[in-house]
Amino acid sequence: MLDATLAFLWPEVYWNHGFAGGESFEPKPLIADFYRLLEASDGYITIIVVGDEEFEAACRGLEIESTLSDPRFGTLPDRFMNYDALFTEFGKAAIGFTRAELVARMDEAGVPCAKVNTLDEVLTDPRVTHRDSIIEYDHPDGGRLRQARPAAIFDGEPNEIRRPSPALGQHTDELLRSVGCADDDIAALRTAGAIG
Repeated sequence: MLDATLAFLWPEVYWNHGFAGGESFEPKPLIADFYRLLEASDGYITIIVVGDEEFEAACRGLEIESTLSDPRFGTLPDRFMNYDALFTEFGKAAIGFTRAELVARMDEAGVPCAKVNTLDEVLTDPRVTHRDSIIEYDHPDGGRLRQARPAAIFDGEPNEIRRPSPALGQHTDELLRSVGCADDDIAALRTAGAIG
């Protein structure tokens, strides 16, 4: 998981760390810095506005065309230098829309965006339900449990939960036998209080 996370984040978060030889260069803004949350009347969406077309489309979608003539946002470098101010303007406008309205407006305009789910909404998100990403199973002691399905899918077959998480010490004897401990040795360890 660590390797997958590093590979996923590297292009957008670590590009200023890409030169290992000590070359001198001016650090550049990170793409991740440009992903922002906008608060709608019923929650949040995430959005990224970098290029001129995205900026113009977002201003129109938010019905703040006057922002297009603001000198702080006239060019890409201007917007980079004033990104917080730009999103202050976007935020004032966004609160007047619902998440669904904002996403529809930005989608139609070609601005990268997405609704931010609440924790409860994750469970019913159409992408999550379509992929069966959340599974339920019966635990012998815990009852009906819900958790994320193991992510790896090989040959189109998702991994299943083979068995529930063990109780404390449930597999101690099995593990000790697997490394060559005899039953008498395991009993002695238990008597000595070294294992439960």
